[in-house]
Amino acid sequence: MKSHKKPRLIGRHIVTDPEICHGKPTFRGTRILVAHVLEQVAEGLSWEAIVQEWRSSISYEAIAEAIRLAIRVFMEHAPDVPPPINTTSSFLRTARSLNIDGPPDWSSNLENYLYGDKTP
Repeated sequence: MKSHKKPRLIGRHIVTDPEICHGKPTFRGTRILVAHVLEQVAEGLSWEAIVQEWRSSISYEAIAEAIRLAIRVFMEHAPDVPPPINTTSSFLRTARSLNIDGPPDWSSNLENYLYGDKTP
């Protein structure tokens, strides 16, 4: 069954079309997801490398437009973004902070309790 929704231009280079990539934003005339290119930018790829990787199917102007639109959407929705989950705390640091009763050396020797004594 065909969708009755029509393609929608989001910018000069970006479009959503229910018939292409499930309606996710793509670069006009391609099936290249905007999210994939933004991820490449976030990973530090140069714009030149990105354009080459997509065989010049997207332009520098298209990448710039994607970034500008991402900035605009982020700024509009930043208050709605939940705070990040603290993923920098290691298991060991968390275990030590719990102050669980046990032998006095339990937290300083946690690796031995978990993995066994590895000393020869």
